[in-house]
Amino acid sequence: MMRGALGRRAARLRHLRRWISPSTILLVPRVELGPLSYGIYLYMQSAVGRGPGARARGRSRIVLVAAGTWAATALARRSGASARFRT
Repeated sequence: MMRGALGRRAARLRHLRRWISPSTILLVPRVELGPLSYGIYLYMQSAVGRGPGARARGRSRIVLVAAGTWAATALARRSGASARFRT
C-alpha cells in the first residue's frame, strides 16, 4: 500500500517538474503541501484565476501610476526642489 502511494506521488512530482519554471519558488511549511501550492499558483496565474477585467485593471493602474509620477515631478520642478538636490 505504501508503495502505491509513493509511486503516485513520484508520478505527480515528475509531471509537475515539467511545468515548474526554474524561477518559481514555493515557500511551504511542509514538503507535502508543495503540489497543492503549485496548483493554486497555476490557477492564480491563469486568466480564470485573475478574473474578468484583470487586464483592464492592470492598464488603469499603470496609467494611474504614470499620472502620479508626472504630477509629482511637475510639482517638484515647480517648487524648485530639483535645485536643492543638485550636487
